[in-house]
Amino acid sequence: MIDLIVAAVVLVIILSYVLANFRGATRSDINLTLNKFISDIRQAQTESLAGKITGVCYEEASHETALGLCDRILSCEFCQPEYPNFGYGVATVECSNPPCNYFLFADVNGDGVVLAGDLLPSFPERLLGETTIEQVCYSDQIEEPDFPPFENFNCATGWKPGSFFGLVFQADKVSLKTRQPLVNEPDIKYIAMRIKDQNKGRQAFLYISASGLISSGILK
Repeated sequence: MIDLIVAAVVLVIILSYVLANFRGATRSDINLTLNKFISDIRQAQTESLAGKITGVCYEEASHETALGLCDRILSCEFCQPEYPNFGYGVATVECSNPPCNYFLFADVNGDGVVLAGDLLPSFPERLLGETTIEQVCYSDQIEEPDFPPFENFNCATGWKPGSFFGLVFQADKVSLKTRQPLVNEPDIKYIAMRIKDQNKGRQAFLYISASGLISSGILK
């Protein structure tokens, strides 16, 4: 009987240790962070391709000046169910101190700027664990630049430093923004971000092309 009790106690201790490590890995695993971020980018892309209807709040009955999404604007008087004129987007900025957030939004007025009234439900979203956004780079080369986009934790050849990581899906078109959120930047062909797990020191990258191709990987 005593042997069974001792064995049960040992088993509980082992399971507690494994569970604690699993939870820690879940919080800090950079692969999960990448997968979650890519999944949300795909969400914005899918909703745009599908022409998802949402409630857009206008300043006047003529529906000329869009203010944001109806459920985000307090006491919206003129709410119109429609596809946002400029599609759905994803945005974030360099962030060296966690928690770091990113945003999915409906671009109702075409400025590419993320305002509280533009955010989709459940956003902003926090990057998992102690993950930070260390660097943003972009490329205006027609041909694909060096891959991966980061070398020795700097922008690789053919890439330039940015700070704002933004993309907007409008039907089957993709607009990339990184220098000035308010300015359309049709010359940007690729945009990339480098993230870091502050707990384990692991780093990874994600990049997207103007054709909508998304790629990611671990940096060594």
